[in-house]
This record gives sequence, C-alpha cells and structure tokens, in this order.
Amino acid sequence: MNTSPAQTTKFADKREALIASASGLLNERGIRGTTLSAVAEGVGLIKNSVTYYFRRKEDLAAACYLRAIDLYNRLTDEAMAYEGLPARLGALLRAHAQLLAAVEQGLHAPVTRFHDLRALRGEHMAPVYAAYEDMFRRLRRLLNDEATADRSAANARTHIVLGVVNAQRVWLLRHEPERFGAVAGSMQGLLLRGLMAPGAHWRAEGCEARWQLGSADLSPSAAFLRTATQLINEQGYRGASVNRIAARLNMTKGGFYYHNETKDDLVACCFDQTFAIVRQALAQAEQEDASGWDRLCAVLRALVLFQITPDGSPLLQWSAVPTLPDAAERSRIRQAMGRIAERLATLVVGGMVDGSVRPLDPMQAAQLAMVGINAAAELQRFVPGTTPQAAVELYVRPLLMGLE
Repeated sequence: MNTSPAQTTKFADKREALIASASGLLNERGIRGTTLSAVAEGVGLIKNSVTYYFRRKEDLAAACYLRAIDLYNRLTDEAMAYEGLPARLGALLRAHAQLLAAVEQGLHAPVTRFHDLRALRGEHMAPVYAAYEDMFRRLRRLLNDEATADRSAANARTHIVLGVVNAQRVWLLRHEPERFGAVAGSMQGLLLRGLMAPGAHWRAEGCEARWQLGSADLSPSAAFLRTATQLINEQGYRGASVNRIAARLNMTKGGFYYHNETKDDLVACCFDQTFAIVRQALAQAEQEDASGWDRLCAVLRALVLFQITPDGSPLLQWSAVPTLPDAAERSRIRQAMGRIAERLATLVVGGMVDGSVRPLDPMQAAQLAMVGINAAAELQRFVPGTTPQAAVELYVRPLLMGLE
C-alpha cells in the first residue's frame, strides 16, 4: 500500500517532535536517565506509540546525536564561505550563539549536547562516532590550511575550538539571549588573540615545575578513583559500570562493593578528587610571587601536564555532571565548578591589575581556561602520542596566546 504525502509528512513531523523532546531530556539527564515514557509525555503520546518511530531508547538517542552533528556541520559549512580564520571563526561562534539564543527563547528545539555521547553502545556506536569524527575534520578544515598545517598542531587547535563550541551554552547563560551574539564575538577575540598583554612573555615552563599535585596514594581507594575516572572519561557515566570498574582492577563485583557503598558514591569522590587537584594548583599559584599572567599559565600547564604524563592521573571531565542521577549532587558539583571559575577569574583580574593580562571579561577568560583543563582529558585521543613538551606547545600555548 502506498503512503500518501500527508501520512509521510505527519510521520516526519512526529518523529521530529520526538527528537526535540528527547534532546532536552538527554541534555538534562543523559542516556541513562532518559526514558521513552518521559519522551512520549513531552509530545502527548503514550510510550507504546514512541516505539512506532524508534524501537529503543538507544535508537532515539542516536538520532538526536546525528541531528545535532548535522546541524553543527551546516553551521561550519556556512562559515567556510568566509575568507580567513577571523571571519570564519567569528561566523561559526555567532551562528552557534544565535542558535542557542533561539533555543533559550523557545524559538528552536533543543540541540543535543555531546556530553554523554560515550554512553552509546552496540550498533549505534560506529555510525555516530564516525559522524562526530567527520564533524571534527570539517571544523579542522575551517580553522587550518590543510595543505600546509602540521596535523598535530591542527588537531590541537581544533580540539580547543570544539571544546569552546561544546561549552558555549554554559557560559552564554550568564547573559541575556539577545546578547549571545555579542558575547560570542568577545570569545572570538580571546580565541584569536589570547589573554597576554603587550610586554608580558610566554614561557614553556614556569613556577609550576616546583609544584607537587596529587599524592602517591597506592591504596585500593585511590585505585578505584583513578579507574572510575578513566572509564567515565572513556565510556561515559553509563558505560563505566560496576562490572567494568571491577574487571579493570581484576576484582569481582563483590570486591567493588566491599570497598564502595555505591557507584554514585564513588563518582562523587572522583569529582571531589578532581576538584581537590585543581584547587591545589590554584593555591600553589596564589602563593607565587609572579604576575597574574604567569600564575594563570602555570595553572594551565600544571593541570594539562598532570593529565597526560605517565605518573599523572586523569581529571574527571566536567561534562559528566548532567548524567549524574541525583539532582542534589549535580547542584553541589556545579557550585564547586562555579567557585573554581571564580578563582581562575581572580587570577585574570590580578593580571589585568599588574598589566600582564590585556583588558577583557575575566569570567569569560576563566571559562576558556576551564574548557582547556577539561578538554585535556581527551587530548591524546585527538593528538595521539602527545608528549608533555608537545602538549604545552601545541595545546596550552594557543589556548592562552591565541590561534592567530
């Protein structure tokens, strides 16, 4: 039997409504916390009706991610029409900011964030991951001259900008939606020209060489924290199951529960450990007799190197926060992130006062630093084989000195 145009349009419209409903829920709850019942309720259907369009929750989540990737690709392709890096980057950031403003004002459906992408399993992993990597390559072409750019340097620069784009919705919410475009223009200036004032200098190593971050704790508790952090960064909150954590430590599931009350308690401790290390770096910097610029550079170098050196340890990516099932815990962790951002902003203000940091929005600069610290956890994925020296030169330097 042939399907009429009206039936086809109705099917497509309902499918789009389900993707929009699911996108908002995925952003708030992650894959684990999103249910087909909640998605159905958002569009006035019963759960069984949703399965007519998407058999399983994972089918719907994959469709949401692919829709977001297609949207980002369109913005990138439109920005490619401009000549030169400043114009292209500005066009991309402003277009994305305008999209987020439309979402905030209820004029556009929510766009799925990528914070829980690693939680996808089974048949959906390969196509969605391939689409995400293609999105990365498109952005790399926008930012770099493919014919001459060093691939490692180009990947590091692209990783920085993609981190900013993915985090843009977080720091834009400090402002009114009608100001999103102008604020994105300000971030463009930070990305292109960096934070350093004329007369200050970049150093590949500074006071952080004397610091000692973390501890030499070899206890089972420390091993659980390190392993859980690694697995969440690799596979998302959902993928870092109790069984996987225990297996990586050559333990049984019973061994996990001997040392930990619940997985959620362990994840909360992973966040606390990450924040403790970041605060440790900030405290060290605040005690140094140095300019605000040198203190900020030292914090970024120390925290990036901490994550990629053999003796270091990963920091839990803050993008895992929305996937936590407990609302009170999400609120606690977001409050801690806000306080860390305020301390970073204080370093920036100190640099503006002593003349080592150029005049700019200190909180926006702090958010850029937060992106750099957070995205360093995946640096090895996008720039394989990165040495500590290369990480400082290819990643930390352009993050703080600018892409131009």
